[in-house]
Amino acid sequence: VEGLPDTTVYDINIQYVHGHEQNLTCEIGKDSAPDSPFVSDCVKDGVTFTLDMNERPPDTITVTVTVDGKKTTKVFDPTYEEYYPNGKDCVPVCYGAMIVMNMSQ
Repeated sequence: VEGLPDTTVYDINIQYVHGHEQNLTCEIGKDSAPDSPFVSDCVKDGVTFTLDMNERPPDTITVTVTVDGKKTTKVFDPTYEEYYPNGKDCVPVCYGAMIVMNMSQ
């Protein structure tokens, strides 16, 4: 999430085409993420979302950010990179993608 002043509180909703949905309330500039990289949570400049280990990453996601009651929605088609936290020959295979939602536009 870009384009919001520091300390802005916002709600974010991520919807996947298969019906799965995740919600968080975050504050710009505040990192509340736990040490585990496998938990959905707020980070200083956005959010991290995780899926179950057996889920493939979705081709399309819908992101809605709400600030002071004003909703902004955008559809993204992320490009994922594979990475192997335990080595290429070990499970799990993880997928990462970054999307940017600019709220100043």
